[in-house]
Amino acid sequence: MSLLEVRKNFIQFSGRYDLIVDRIAYADKGANFFIRAGQDYLDRLVEISTAGARYFIDVQPNSWYVLVPRSRVIEAVTLSNTEGNKWNLSRVDLAYCKYCYIKDPLQRSGGPSRQYAIGILRTVPEVAGTITISKFGPTTYTTTGESFLYTGVLFTSPADQVYSAEVIGKFYEPYLALDSDVNRWTEVYPFVLAMAACRALEISYRNTAGVKDWEYAIEAELHGVELDTADQESNFIREMRG
Repeated sequence: MSLLEVRKNFIQFSGRYDLIVDRIAYADKGANFFIRAGQDYLDRLVEISTAGARYFIDVQPNSWYVLVPRSRVIEAVTLSNTEGNKWNLSRVDLAYCKYCYIKDPLQRSGGPSRQYAIGILRTVPEVAGTITISKFGPTTYTTTGESFLYTGVLFTSPADQVYSAEVIGKFYEPYLALDSDVNRWTEVYPFVLAMAACRALEISYRNTAGVKDWEYAIEAELHGVELDTADQESNFIREMRG
């Protein structure tokens, strides 16, 4: 199903026809807000097989960080070079990464990094549309974007050539914006997504009983999904250590 089709179901479930423009095109007039809230709730509620994903991005020469969108948890990072070599990076804490950059990164010799850290992108006060990575004296490293939309991965060595970074972890499902947009929830579990939107609506009413009723129904629907995920992750285990 597309976002439009899920929106139709949500409106029919909830009876809130004031959240669409009309009953012909079902154009959004507030319904998408609750659908997206429902999706975020589902992403955090249950571990489905597609929660795990990989994000690929090139690391340009002299670069020492990448920004990862819509990530929930970053579990591993690998780098590969133009010769086809690939290696895993070990994670270090942010303090150690900062120790590696006592000086401006561009004043350090570049090379293939073997370690990474998760950075802090938020600054106070925040500047809309600008992410500040770090500051070294008069030199400030910034990029375009909003800090709350990304997770920063910092490398302990600036790149001396183009590397391909592979970030492995858990990610939110794709954002639903256009009526034709789809993701895992709309295509495989549209009924559950419509119910999650109804749950979000009940929260806006401050109706605790209604929220609990929807949560019970949602969890009952997703119980089998969690069992499938557990089976997938454990089906190669043939013995247990005592």
